Amino acid sequence: MNPVGVASSPACEEGVVEALGWHGTLLDGVRVLDTELTVVITAGEDRQPTLGGALVPVRGSWRQALSIARAFLAFAPVALVLPEPPSELCLLECGYADVGIVVDGNVVLPARSRRPVPTTRRTMDRALWRELDRVLSGASSAR
Repeated sequence: MNPVGVASSPACEEGVVEALGWHGTLLDGVRVLDTELTVVITAGEDRQPTLGGALVPVRGSWRQALSIARAFLAFAPVALVLPEPPSELCLLECGYADVGIVVDGNVVLPARSRRPVPTTRRTMDRALWRELDRVLSGASSAR
């Protein structure tokens, strides 16, 4: 597992994050469900770190990445980072799911900022909460 650090990959440039409407500190290498994500940490209303968004890299199936992105929607807006332009089906499904798309550092489909209330009974929600708590606790102690 890679340590969590500041993002440096071209797909995670601050310009892309700002184009998505997210503002905060980029953290790369957050491992959730065998996928390394880049998350944006922002200061919440109580000045505590909170999740501002997540970028999910597509390494293989965009549908698998979309499943992870959908799980993350309970916590923050999400965008897939694709290595090539998306198919019409990918655009349609991501748009329907409110998941953004980034290709070569360009926002192809903006992520919507809706944040549904997570259900704590779901296993995936619990796993994500544990990982997010670990990351946010680390961001808080780094201040």
